[in-house]
Amino acid sequence: MVYPEAPSPYREVFEQLLIGLARTAGEPLKRKTITATTTAADFQTWKDDNNNPSTMVLLGQHALDLNAKSRPDKRYSTVVGGVVAWPGQVRWPGVSLAIDPALYLQTLRELMPKLQTVVVYYDARDEPWIAEVRKAASANRCWRVLSGCASSGV
Repeated sequence: MVYPEAPSPYREVFEQLLIGLARTAGEPLKRKTITATTTAADFQTWKDDNNNPSTMVLLGQHALDLNAKSRPDKRYSTVVGGVVAWPGQVRWPGVSLAIDPALYLQTLRELMPKLQTVVVYYDARDEPWIAEVRKAASANRCWRVLSGCASSGV
């Protein structure tokens, strides 16, 4: 399992994931905590030093990026989690943090029935999501979506 170094309470979430996965696997997991300074070469060395795991779990965008930059390895399957990705955006299976725009707007409508305008600020990398928000709002015919793009500088 590859996961980012994180402060509390996120660190505890990763620890609970590790415990649950180890319990399911019936054995301790090999783990790699990555930091902002972890390089693709460091990651490749870690992959090479581990004795044929059957599955590698990548949590977070940095882990996903490092794996994509490292040498492909067919010894194990890869599962991704903790990233914002649309179907087909990531070549490995996993769980995305992206929410369904139609469900999001429906929930807003239920919580605030008189709401007429939704303002969304988003990162440029999330453009596919904002397009889905606009489409869902248009289908509803009673929403006005104002959006602003912010760049993270990455």
